[in-house]
Amino acid sequence: MVGVDEYSARKGRHYGTVLVDVETRRPIDLLPDREALSLAAWLALRARAWLAPVCFEAWFRSVFTFADQP
Repeated sequence: MVGVDEYSARKGRHYGTVLVDVETRRPIDLLPDREALSLAAWLALRARAWLAPVCFEAWFRSVFTFADQP
């Protein structure tokens, strides 16, 4: 399972997305922004046997719509 959150760099002037392996609590990848399309593209390149959004911000709510499209 993958956890998704945002991170801040440059004292809050730049935001990105961090993807974490929930079981090992280790980072998997860092995305350079927090755009829904970037996260959807990342998910599209990986096997998505199970996606379960738990609590997420408005900036990537639409990811699950993008990710479910063929």
